[in-house]
Amino acid sequence: MRLRLLATTGASVALLARQTRAAQSYWAQYGVELRGVNLAERIDTGVALGGSPAQVDDALTQAGIGKQELRQGSARAKAVVSRVVARPLVDLIRRHATQRRDEVVVVLLERIVAASSPLANRLPRLAGLTLSQSLRSTADPRGELQRALQLPDHAPVILLSARELERLDPATRRTTLAHEIGHALGLGHVNDRSNLMAQHRRSDCLPILDTTQLERLRHPH
Repeated sequence: MRLRLLATTGASVALLARQTRAAQSYWAQYGVELRGVNLAERIDTGVALGGSPAQVDDALTQAGIGKQELRQGSARAKAVVSRVVARPLVDLIRRHATQRRDEVVVVLLERIVAASSPLANRLPRLAGLTLSQSLRSTADPRGELQRALQLPDHAPVILLSARELERLDPATRRTTLAHEIGHALGLGHVNDRSNLMAQHRRSDCLPILDTTQLERLRHPH
């Protein structure tokens, strides 16, 4: 797997380099080579999910969607809200994502979710997020965001939050990118806290992969 590294202006390239080295070391023990790692390219995108309540209200008004329809959660209302919230994400994917199936784009942002975003309360302290058209993400478990935005076909994109990574305990921080790469390889979340793919991993030991996950990696289809 080839990694292409991007970092927002002001984010620590050294932090991204440490994440990358830790992920390379972790996955090497399972025979997965993370190759082609380059020096991080600088980008001007600071967040992936933004928007504000006022911007959402304006967009709903322009679309003729009232409060009742919004409360009912119509597909039309969800599509309008998604387009406002994910505008920075759509721009990022269209500008930087790739269709190469052997490449993953890793982006270090200041935040994944802007403090002003309507999603800020639903996704607090989000340190990592993988966008893959073959795997539902934490932010989009039902695939509604992908459908509403009509994103172009793309290989996995991994988002990391510099702010939230710094808040994690050292052990969890070291395995954050390795966890997201697991998603890029097609692995979902599990409940076992000693497993790499647990959302809340134990910090007193190196997380592992189980035999079912290893079999899936050997036979992805």
